[in-house]
Amino acid sequence: MSELRWGALLRCASILGGLYTLGLAGCSGGDREGADVSPPEAGEDGPGGALGAHPAALTAGSSCERLLEHFQSDLLRQMEERAEQARRGTGGYPYPVPVPGGGVDLAPAPPAGAPADSGNLAGESPSFSGTTLQVAGVDEADFVKADDDRIYLLHGPTLFVLGAESASATELLGSVAIEGDASDLFVHDGKVVVLSRVYGPLPGTDQSINPYNYYYYPYYTKLTVVDAAGTSPAVVRESYVEGNYVSSRRHDAVVRAVVQQGSKTQLDYPSVSYTDFLGHPYSSDEIDQQVNLWLSLTRDTIAESVIEDYLPSSYERVDGALVKQPLRCADYWLPGAGLTQAGASAIVALDLDELEEPLRHTTVLGYAERVYANQDVFLIAQTDYRYYTGQLTQLSTNLHRFELAGTETSYAASGSFTGYLQSQFSLDERGGVIRVSTTEADFGIVRPIDSFPGAPVADAAPSAGAPAPVPLPVDTAPAPPPSNLVAPVPPDMVPPEVVPPSLPRGPISRVLTLGKRGQQLVELGRTPDFGENEQIYATRFLGDRGYVVTFRQIDPLFVIDLSNPREPRIAGELKIPGFSNFLYPLPDNRLLSVGQDADERGVTRGFALKIFDVSDADEPSLAHQYTFIEPGYSEAASDHRAISFHPDQELISFPFYNYETGRSSLEVFRASSDDGFTRLGSIGGSQRELSLDECLVLMGYPEDPGFREELAQNPDYAAYLLTQCSYYNQPSFRRGLFRGDEVYAISTLDVAAYALDALLDAPLSTLTLPPAYPSYYPYPIPGGGWGMAGAAGSFGMPGAGGSFGMAGTAGTAGSAGIAGAAGSFGMGGAAGSGVAGSAGAAGSEGLAGSGGNGAGGSPLP
Repeated sequence: MSELRWGALLRCASILGGLYTLGLAGCSGGDREGADVSPPEAGEDGPGGALGAHPAALTAGSSCERLLEHFQSDLLRQMEERAEQARRGTGGYPYPVPVPGGGVDLAPAPPAGAPADSGNLAGESPSFSGTTLQVAGVDEADFVKADDDRIYLLHGPTLFVLGAESASATELLGSVAIEGDASDLFVHDGKVVVLSRVYGPLPGTDQSINPYNYYYYPYYTKLTVVDAAGTSPAVVRESYVEGNYVSSRRHDAVVRAVVQQGSKTQLDYPSVSYTDFLGHPYSSDEIDQQVNLWLSLTRDTIAESVIEDYLPSSYERVDGALVKQPLRCADYWLPGAGLTQAGASAIVALDLDELEEPLRHTTVLGYAERVYANQDVFLIAQTDYRYYTGQLTQLSTNLHRFELAGTETSYAASGSFTGYLQSQFSLDERGGVIRVSTTEADFGIVRPIDSFPGAPVADAAPSAGAPAPVPLPVDTAPAPPPSNLVAPVPPDMVPPEVVPPSLPRGPISRVLTLGKRGQQLVELGRTPDFGENEQIYATRFLGDRGYVVTFRQIDPLFVIDLSNPREPRIAGELKIPGFSNFLYPLPDNRLLSVGQDADERGVTRGFALKIFDVSDADEPSLAHQYTFIEPGYSEAASDHRAISFHPDQELISFPFYNYETGRSSLEVFRASSDDGFTRLGSIGGSQRELSLDECLVLMGYPEDPGFREELAQNPDYAAYLLTQCSYYNQPSFRRGLFRGDEVYAISTLDVAAYALDALLDAPLSTLTLPPAYPSYYPYPIPGGGWGMAGAAGSFGMPGAGGSFGMAGTAGTAGSAGIAGAAGSFGMGGAAGSGVAGSAGAAGSEGLAGSGGNGAGGSPLP
């Protein structure tokens, strides 16, 4: 690379504050459009001010040379910044630690008979209930799907295909072992695509773990396509995309998976000694010599880097061998430098009707915290990373809009706004208008005055703060309302304003409407701020309305009138104790909610179901409520897919865990807009005693003579192990599937069919599932998997199940576990389960056949 080019890049990277704001295009000569958008005339797109204070439009990668230049320029900027920190003595991770976005939340969806645009339509078949959807016609992945007479179930590391022509004769048709931590699947026209996470370098590839790059550990998202139309399911395609699977959607035959790719390149901070071994301080010239040496070595490393050092890899299995796919640099879209965390977010498209076609990739640099998709539009939301580097005084979100056609995912426009999104449910698009519910909060980070753009530079700057806490309500008065702009204006556009250190203030929320103007998203309108000192717990956009629930002590339900996108308004408000996690539309302008009841002080009293009457937008009311007397928790409070709606009747089902008894159940309710809730019954599993051999399989020691000998010599330890194993492998209900007058209760141990009018009687049939270790132990199990998954906390950024883990060579990591209860830090939940060895993969005889009242064969060993 010529000195002239390096000089230009280095000059570009040296403009620290400006480069954050202006982005790479400002240094490469790219056009800057939409920095000051005035309201257009009637009929023009986007009649409002430009969102954000920087040209938010993404830049196409276009060529590998340009993409490499972008990576190198960004590293040079970081290098110069860290060198300056080291000279001032503030180096060594001085910035607030960002709260990771983790997995992607999946939004809840409406039941049958909901108002227009709500779109329940669960599942593939008119007979079976299926996955609860956010948008009609846009399928969402789940661990179980059903069509007319078959059930497709992921259990541990295995896909099971079950015949369900009759509830009294459920049978195993076949099974396929799935590589990795299998979590989700789709079904289309007799084909099943399974999405799994595979950890570690792929055997037979040239990738290896770099022990010196502890920031990066290789992991892959695997797409396994199974032909399940016949009697013997068979794998017909295996694709690997480097990165962590976070979410997916299906539009007819096209499956789009969002893969979050970690950065392979992370700069260290300069290692600088400020005193000699006797404790005498070094002079500024001696400190500069150390920093300059680091700069020289780092600059040389960057100059010698190639594009393969930065981009993730993808592979296809062809005739049993892994074939590396060529890099496609033109598929990348580049935000401005410093706007996002390192890494990338790929939208990977697979056409199930054209399996010979290569995967289509559309990749945005930086992590995607939230995604949304309807039939025509795909939205990606990314946290603006400048907040964590002191360039912004408020946390902001960058939003990118893509348009869909077949396997094409075409970039359309971008913008930004202050605040963060509670969940994917905070996003919606209708008729070209994007609707967003956002919360703005000061997270308690007190920054030095000179850490803000345009502020005078002090002689010695203190360290720039501590790790950023999650946005909990704070007992302080709110700050003055924000300006009309949605993000801070860059220093070259508005005279700098010295911002004094601030005290934490409580959150405030609002709803925005956004329109497209060229490649810019512009603000059409916004509601007045609401929910002072509270945070958003649930949002639902339906037709011309939005419904937002905030909570601190009292649960206000706000009804937002969006009929005029230019002037959204708060139509009505209802305050009741407790809060709602998810909202589902019912017929006759009713809303079903799942959440918690609470007293006037905000202390929760139990899991609660509510029905709100929103027929009058100005006067919403609570029509019905059912609060569980039993202390417990439902996964439906953290995963919308856990609740199922009957396709033809006013019935719902969801799992429930009783804290007092330690037992799990599947709850079945009638949920009527007029009559409220009727508890039809609780399906509970029986205690299951496991043998020591079964426990050894579950724990990854099926063929370990040494360990067996140790247990033989220590019967007390063997008895303890058996007790613990049996305790952690009691039935945990995961889902209910309705069909006609029956419900199929799916647990971690079996699939049982019950008559809806005899839920307390013996099941019509029971199909026993092989044991699958649930990974309750916080360490790697040989042949199993481990991981960490966060349920939605107050920050609303849940991690995907088993988002990090390692699988032993003896087996394969299993499916994602049960999410933990919501916590203030958004952490908790079990992770991927592991089943070890060849014995863990179920063959055609692995499941017990059953019929009549559930009698049948024996389970897998």
